[in-house]
Amino acid sequence: MAKKRPAQKRGSTPKAAVQQTGEKQQLLYRIFITVLLLSVYGLYLAHQVDLTVGDLGRHLKNGQLFIETGLVPKTNLYSYAYPDYPFINHHWGSGVLFYGIQRLAGFSGLSIAFILMSVTTLLVFLNLATKYSSFALAAPIAVVVLPVLITRYEVRPELFSYLFCGLFLQILWGYKSGKLGLRWLFLLPILETFWVNLHIYFFIGVVLIAVYLFELLVVLVTHNKQQNIREQVKGLAVILLLTILATCLNPSGISGAIYPFLILNEYGAPTIENYSVLAVLREGYVFLPLIYFGIVFGLVCLSWLYAVTRNRSSFSLGNFLLSVFFFTMAWSAIRNFALSAYFALPIAAVNLKSLLDEPGKTSSSPSILKVSAVLAAIAFVLVILKPAYFVSSNRGRIGIGLEETNDAASDFL
Repeated sequence: MAKKRPAQKRGSTPKAAVQQTGEKQQLLYRIFITVLLLSVYGLYLAHQVDLTVGDLGRHLKNGQLFIETGLVPKTNLYSYAYPDYPFINHHWGSGVLFYGIQRLAGFSGLSIAFILMSVTTLLVFLNLATKYSSFALAAPIAVVVLPVLITRYEVRPELFSYLFCGLFLQILWGYKSGKLGLRWLFLLPILETFWVNLHIYFFIGVVLIAVYLFELLVVLVTHNKQQNIREQVKGLAVILLLTILATCLNPSGISGAIYPFLILNEYGAPTIENYSVLAVLREGYVFLPLIYFGIVFGLVCLSWLYAVTRNRSSFSLGNFLLSVFFFTMAWSAIRNFALSAYFALPIAAVNLKSLLDEPGKTSSSPSILKVSAVLAAIAFVLVILKPAYFVSSNRGRIGIGLEETNDAASDFL
């Protein structure tokens, strides 16, 4: 008598097994490429601290003053000629954190903390691009923006702004798409309370909320019958008001909240970081990141052209306004190149989302091997365009901690 075949479990058919194996391989490749991208980014940020060219020494001293005396400097303490000149210290909290880490783990620990936070920030933006588009687009675009991101390789308070921008965008996109509820929005005023005491770009938090509130208002006017849009508008309006109030929770109160709009009035001498793109070109400076910024800017412009002509369903007025805002900031001051590049990653990926769609499929992407090939090709092109940018000795030695020749400056500060 023939033996009965054991019944196959539901979902364990050969076809299903092959599909599961393929999905696992795709996931492993994706994890591998993500780790590789983040590792490369971290490697390019691994430069020894040089206190003679940056502002880190001042931030550490400010942190020390606060921890030891509770003082938040309100005058220009480090000026020999005019030490009593009034000064709004908009980054005092960063100094406290930097000094605390440096005391506990030394300059090596401070370097590692900076790299880890920067890598986490890139991961947040990469995750956004993947979630609302696809990894097949997010990964190549991440490679394109990487040469711009590494322009800011010094330990500076702005790293907190980059991270907060990513967190704000994560919450706002989640709320707008219905993936996150109203309660998540209440994290934004809380984050803003920290942001306003860490870096002067805290006003961007207000801008992000205002832009998407404006977008929802436009949708409400054009689609008046959508009750859920009304509720979203009410929720964002309340959060915008709370976030504006949170900007006043700093040692200088309202004066500190409006300081970002006044700070450039007090610059006695121009600094290269605040030069516009046109000023750099006019002065004839050799500024290597400019070519990579041009590539990112061109990519974003092309993505919007594609969204308007071929992918109108993904067009977002809020995203478009943010593109204009951040690239205007970048064109007006080269210090904002990295900030615009971070936002370019998810926005360009969303605009190009349907680029990989095939007839008869709702969501498709090329194999992960093809993605790897594209990544390698893009990386090769970017390196050969300006090889000195990646290996130049002007960026300092690869490593962590303090430059050996900085001991005297460190002791003095």
